[in-house]
Amino acid sequence: IKVIFGKVKYCDLFVGYESNLDECNGDEPTPCIPKLTKITSDLVVKDKYKCSIKLFDYTYSCRMGNGTPNNGEGGRFRGRAFLHLTGREKYEDLQTKWNTTFPDNKKDFTCDSDACEATRELLVTDLDFAMQSSLAFWKSAKANSLANEMTDGSIRRVSKEVNGGYIGIEVRTELTKKAYSVIK
Repeated sequence: IKVIFGKVKYCDLFVGYESNLDECNGDEPTPCIPKLTKITSDLVVKDKYKCSIKLFDYTYSCRMGNGTPNNGEGGRFRGRAFLHLTGREKYEDLQTKWNTTFPDNKKDFTCDSDACEATRELLVTDLDFAMQSSLAFWKSAKANSLANEMTDGSIRRVSKEVNGGYIGIEVRTELTKKAYSVIK
């Protein structure tokens, strides 16, 4: 946990530091009291975050359309499926794209119920369902024609639509071109 989420903005992860889990500070959790200024090897992770959905509730809070750490959206909208959907905004986007692509099989990916959680969990447990969700994104991005272009620009456009941005674009471009040369 320290290696992956070891940023001072995630101070509540550590024993001796407390954040207001009912509020956000812009797109981050609220600062801790006392203030954490540096991640050190002697910090101890709180038990409540170890092997717990609360880790996602906290670290994914206040961004990507998610609310405060205590509202449970970080865990509810954690990364799943082949596209590693993360955040309420991506699940809302999936819902729109799924329901457009499969109008006879509409799904609600964003409600807060056991039934909706079961639907979201299919993104992990059902290969066909996970693939269909990926294809809904692919189709809405008009990615087939872009993929046929195989230019840096087309890879960027597909990446923006599917991944929401350009983090890791250099590696993605390299691997996409390598894969394309194999299947060509």
